[in-house]
Amino acid sequence: MRNVRNKWLRAAVVASFFLVIVGFIFLPEVGRFAKKAAMRDRMEAAVQDGVATVVILVPEVPDGGSAPSPAQVSVRFRGAIRPVKEVIDIGGLTVNKPARIQFRVGRSGRIYIESARPIDEPIPLGTTSQNSVPAVR
Repeated sequence: MRNVRNKWLRAAVVASFFLVIVGFIFLPEVGRFAKKAAMRDRMEAAVQDGVATVVILVPEVPDGGSAPSPAQVSVRFRGAIRPVKEVIDIGGLTVNKPARIQFRVGRSGRIYIESARPIDEPIPLGTTSQNSVPAVR
């Protein structure tokens, strides 16, 4: 009886060792494939304009000797808080105020916010932004 248990245990250890080795060989390739697919999803989508609300605003912080940390902005757009890739004129942006954004909607349905900038002119009445739900008549 004891030999039968040891054989199963030995087989399980060998099988798990084999799976770990195979994982180390193939998982980096799967990661590269997933990264390329995500980049392709973003780059193939058309750029669109919209309006979103600034939620998080972190200005550029100068560092002592190396490059400064870049400005970071997150906006609420279509019901979710999304990070912005590029910030234009961070001095004109304020929290809880609208900002003009450029965004992409990938084939997967994921939304990518490319840039955010302050709204120079007021938004005309009667127009709905991408951030709001249109009124039902």
